[in-house]
Amino acid sequence: MACSNSSPDQEPRASLGETPGAPEVATSANEPAAGDSDAPGEPVPELSAPPNSELSPGGIALETPTPAPETSPVATPPASPEPLVWPNPESSTNSDPWLPEHHDRITRLEPRVLVVNFDETKDGAAALAFARTAGAAFAEASRYHGFRDASAPAFLNYQFVKVANLPNNKTRVANGFGFNEFLHSTEFANLVGFQNPNTGATLTVCQMFEQGFINEAWVAEPPADNNKLYETLVRAQVYDANFQHIAGRFDDCAGNGCIPRNQVTCGVTVRLNELNLSRGPGCATHAQGHGIEGLIRRNVIPYLTSNARRFFNFGLDTRYGTPFADFYACSYDTTPCINYVTPTHLTNGPGLPAFDIPAFGDGCGNVHFAPHSRFQYDYERQSAGVSAETSCEHYGMGDGSNGQDQRNLVSYDTYRAYNENPAYRDCGGGWSIYMRQNVPGYQNLAKDTAGKPMQNWWPFLFY
Repeated sequence: MACSNSSPDQEPRASLGETPGAPEVATSANEPAAGDSDAPGEPVPELSAPPNSELSPGGIALETPTPAPETSPVATPPASPEPLVWPNPESSTNSDPWLPEHHDRITRLEPRVLVVNFDETKDGAAALAFARTAGAAFAEASRYHGFRDASAPAFLNYQFVKVANLPNNKTRVANGFGFNEFLHSTEFANLVGFQNPNTGATLTVCQMFEQGFINEAWVAEPPADNNKLYETLVRAQVYDANFQHIAGRFDDCAGNGCIPRNQVTCGVTVRLNELNLSRGPGCATHAQGHGIEGLIRRNVIPYLTSNARRFFNFGLDTRYGTPFADFYACSYDTTPCINYVTPTHLTNGPGLPAFDIPAFGDGCGNVHFAPHSRFQYDYERQSAGVSAETSCEHYGMGDGSNGQDQRNLVSYDTYRAYNENPAYRDCGGGWSIYMRQNVPGYQNLAKDTAGKPMQNWWPFLFY
């Protein structure tokens, strides 16, 4: 799915706050360390473990987890007498069987991130500052019903373990991003310079994933480079209906597009995110959203797909008989694709084949289409005055008539405050925040398709 994340619109906003404890910054031989540049901010010190300190698996001293704001304490769910955070000393790798075994007891995720800067117009400190800003937006988006509940805790709290500032060492192949070089090359590993603190061995990025030192890699790319890493790409372990690995089955297309076949051969799920330092944090939020959609579209985890398709308004052809599966079939311009005869009665505009849905609104929306959108990316001020009925805020709750989800009207005004907040704006970041705060997350009130308490969707990202 195309996105307006590739051309500059505004400068990235300032970081929302520094996290105590800074990651290591690696630089190429001909690049100054981030702390030696004239960019604002303090130098980023080397990672080190003080004597007798308590270390994470492998001995690396990670960032101190960001404490939740005083207005948003982490509540202990009834089923979990003690907080259970992942990664932890028992489990730290993506695709670990520990995740499905403990899924319902996890109270917070603190995914570990490698940041690689390939943007020659910025330095490692700037890339880290933007990554922290994006991470703060992702955290806000993981607060279930946070738009109305100030105490809702952030479930996703990203930790940045290393920054590699390598603007002159982009991994490339003739016509695109060099996934094999980035993940598997020992030469590139030497440039990144991450060593296993137990053995001293320099690890490839793939080995960092496989050994649990990182759970995602975020890559800052030059905006105009057609060969850059695009938005969010995922090679995901595939599961059966019982949450068991299907041996040897990985889906290279579980993000926004596909990783070329045989370019990545890691034994765990690999998650790669683009950071566009010339845009606002909303664009990073938007891009990450496509990665979430990719997992659902590809049926990587059957439980997630069966419970989430309706939320994202996928499968319209089977539910409403439309000649397309979802509104992403709409032309990529401002040609109207959806007419709102009433807030629940939708008909086609010239940008889509003919359809007529007299009673719409049992889902929520997706990254490009808010409930009231008339065309791709119609989640800004131009959509003011258009309202639609949706079950976003009551998804899966069955609290309406005849056991259906209760509905309410959604318009631009519903999420205007988020959309116009510098911490989230650009690329419809405010809509993405509001939408994802309605995703059944930690302490959600939804029931799944079997009528049981809905599992928190966020841990599925790291299955």
